[in-house]
Amino acid sequence: MQYVIRPQTEALHDYRGYAGEIISGTYRKGDAIVVLPEGISTKISKIERNGEEVAEAKAGEPVVMHIEDDIDISRGDYFAGEEAEPAQSQEVEAIVCWMDKRAFKKRATSTYYSSAADW
Repeated sequence: MQYVIRPQTEALHDYRGYAGEIISGTYRKGDAIVVLPEGISTKISKIERNGEEVAEAKAGEPVVMHIEDDIDISRGDYFAGEEAEPAQSQEVEAIVCWMDKRAFKKRATSTYYSSAADW
């Protein structure tokens, strides 16, 4: 979710859209989704692209999605299809390019820094 759209006008007093780019997959009106990281289930009620309602949205497209339920969603939250919910983990795997005079050392699951003179 990059932006929550809530116009403060009389004509659009009930409008609440969630703007962002589809990262992967295809979404259609009526699809069951999960709002993460909260884990709340809902359904897509409408999808807009360029100010027009569309039947579906695919990866790479900027859209505004509307959902059936009144859920408190904030910037940084994200939608995932119920069948394609991403795995959540406390672990991170990374390739590090260390650009310092001090050597980078890793021991088991602990990481610490030392100078090259310690080798």
